[in-house]
Amino acid sequence: MTTPPLIINIITSLLHVGWCTFFVAKLGLGNTGAGYANAMTWTTQWFLISLYVMRIAPKLGMSRRDVFLPGKGTFQEWGKYLKIAVPCVLQMSSEWWFWEINALLVGFLGTVPLAAHVAANQFIGLSFMPAMGISSAAAALIGNMLGANRKVEVLENQGDECEDWPTDARRYVKAVVSRPRLAGTGGTGKGHDEKDAGDADDDDDDAADDDRDGDDVRTRIALLADVSVLVQSLLVIFAFAGFPDTTQHIMSGALRGMGKMAAGSVVYLLSYYGLMLPTGYALAFKFGYGVRGVWYAFGIGTSTVFSAKPGSGLTTAWDLTQEVLGAEEGGVEFDNYGGEYGHVAQSILGEPNAVDGSWFWALYAYGSFTQEWLRAPSSVDTTDLDTFPHIAWVAFRTATDRREEDERVSRLLGSKPLKES
Repeated sequence: MTTPPLIINIITSLLHVGWCTFFVAKLGLGNTGAGYANAMTWTTQWFLISLYVMRIAPKLGMSRRDVFLPGKGTFQEWGKYLKIAVPCVLQMSSEWWFWEINALLVGFLGTVPLAAHVAANQFIGLSFMPAMGISSAAAALIGNMLGANRKVEVLENQGDECEDWPTDARRYVKAVVSRPRLAGTGGTGKGHDEKDAGDADDDDDDAADDDRDGDDVRTRIALLADVSVLVQSLLVIFAFAGFPDTTQHIMSGALRGMGKMAAGSVVYLLSYYGLMLPTGYALAFKFGYGVRGVWYAFGIGTSTVFSAKPGSGLTTAWDLTQEVLGAEEGGVEFDNYGGEYGHVAQSILGEPNAVDGSWFWALYAYGSFTQEWLRAPSSVDTTDLDTFPHIAWVAFRTATDRREEDERVSRLLGSKPLKES
């Protein structure tokens, strides 16, 4: 369902050029006209996408009326929704607001630095669109892979044709795509002659006016040349800082897909506001690097976000099982098959799997995103504690109906981990 919204965005983007031409150039409204053009484009996007959602509403299990008007279930489950939405907003806003604050900071450096900063950001914002798209796709794909969590059912129903969704999720997380940055390096000359004030004829008012007009034009040309040279140097800086920036942005999408928005928010707050903003201020104002110092700080801060790692030594369900049960009486016994199967439980706390196969030790995990107990989507070695922070080993009976056994295990584990109850 992503193709129709893409087509709508392409159409409205092309129309936006026409709106800008009409309001800014044809009607001569200047900046006000640009605002009108934005309003027309965004309103058109909203209207067309709403029509599309109305068309497919029955397929989504909703009525067409629910697209525009509150429905019966509109205000249900708001607690669960906000539990996910608020950290997500904080994660995304803490990144975007930072760039706005930097624009205010650069404004104190003068007109030329601010103009160069804004112009360079416009170019980078345009080239950053692929990274934003990949980040959104990573969030959607990883969330779908983890949320589906139906490996067992698919194995039973489709045999060898199944698709191992949790394995795909890990592959998507690892496939952090870096893309090259294009830095502007074209030369801009300052080839203009300075006006000799002595050449002005004070007795001729018209000539004086012409001279003043000429000075204004030359001053503007000089400013444009200064801005152009400064923009080029900023883009060269970002050619190096862009790799960690695009990478961390895509990684933030992966974190959203895994339900780890709070972790991303903390990393952004510390790296952007605790490190990058003070460093940029110091380099710009204290050490005299100006706007270039602010951009040097971009590379330092985004590299920190890119390289930040979890602090806990326990990373997988296997680590946690060894830590908690290994020292208990009876301990744990596992056969290590390696590869995707890893360690398979044979005995836990002195209780071995049933010889007749009537029950076995099964691993369950509590998803940080789904907020429920699920059959572990992969082996104990590859079940990640960032995504599944709580685990449980359950004696799973094979002699009973599968649905009844699932219900029994669900009642046994409860709706939440014990420490959250």
